Amino acid sequence: MKTYYLLASLFLVAAAHAVEVSVKGNLITIGNEALRLSYDLKSGTYSGTDLASGITAFSDARFTVDESGWKEPKGATREWKSTDLDDAFGKGRKLTVTETPGGGYRPVKSIHFFVYDDLPFANLGFSVTNQHAVPARITTVNMLEKASFLPGKELSNPQVLRGGAGAEPSRIENQLGINAFNNILATGYRNSDDRSKAVTSNDENGTSRLTLRTETKADVKWHVSWTKNP
Repeated sequence: MKTYYLLASLFLVAAAHAVEVSVKGNLITIGNEALRLSYDLKSGTYSGTDLASGITAFSDARFTVDESGWKEPKGATREWKSTDLDDAFGKGRKLTVTETPGGGYRPVKSIHFFVYDDLPFANLGFSVTNQHAVPARITTVNMLEKASFLPGKELSNPQVLRGGAGAEPSRIENQLGINAFNNILATGYRNSDDRSKAVTSNDENGTSRLTLRTETKADVKWHVSWTKNP
C-alpha cells in the first residue's frame, strides 16, 4: 500500500487551537477553533466549514478512485479511526475513514484528514489497498468529487488564479470556472465588504488536475483529482 497526499487548504482568520474529534450519529467531525471537517458515514460525503465566519466552504464532496458516474456502491462499509498526529506541520489529530467494497474488484480506499492544533488549515490525503491477488491499476483519484463550492452563496466579482505548471499561463481570470494543474485560488465577494477565498494544492506525488466550474448561477462544483504520471 502506498499513500499519496493532496493538500486542501482553507486560509482562515481565526486562531487555531487544540483539535477535537466528535461523533453524532453517522456524522464524524474533526476540527479546531478555525475549521471543521465533517464526514457522513452513511452518504460517503464530507464538508468543510470556516468557523470564523460560520460559512461552509464546500459540501457534498466525495472521495473516489477510478469511478466515473459515481453511484452508491452496494454493500460497502465505512469505518473510521482517529490517531494523534505529529509531523512536519505540527501536532494535532488525524481522522481516517476507510471504505471497503461489498464485492467486485474495487480497492479498499481510505481518506485522511490532518488537522493541527495551531494551524488554520487542513491537509487531505488518501491510501488505496488492493484486496485481491490480481494486480490492480489506478489512474485517477478524486479528492473533492462534485463538491459544491460555497453552497448557497452567490458571489460577485469572482476571480480565479492557477498556480502554474510548465507552460500554463498564470494570471487572474474574472470568472469561477477553471481547469488547472497543481493549485487553484478561487475568490469572490459575498457582499461589498467580505471576500471569500479557498485554495487547493498538491505536492510532487503525481499530477493533480483541479477543476472549478459553474453548473448553475449559484451552484459551483469543485473537482480535485490526482492522476499517476505514466
